[in-house]
Amino acid sequence: MNTQTTLKGPLTITSLTTRSVGLVSFIRLKGHLPDAGWTVTGEAALTTSGVLMSLRTRQRPGVFPEAAQPLVLEYALGQLRPGERAYRVTCDGALLAEGRLMF
Repeated sequence: MNTQTTLKGPLTITSLTTRSVGLVSFIRLKGHLPDAGWTVTGEAALTTSGVLMSLRTRQRPGVFPEAAQPLVLEYALGQLRPGERAYRVTCDGALLAEGRLMF
């Protein structure tokens, strides 16, 4: 398991776990955006027909403490390659981090 992040203020991933039950794969990601001082935790249930995603926690003591909207952690619906999934972290429509999860 490894990660690759690109673009704006890279998301430092501290934990990434996956497990499969039948046709559903579950991903749990924990990380932080060091420049913004935010901690991100997201979970996704990945199926062949789409993604169910929920953002669990966020902290905003850093650069954007006044942001009106919560952080959003999105996983792409389509896989780039088997075991690879794109993700984005946004806040108020601004892209904060983007990359690929490989598991």
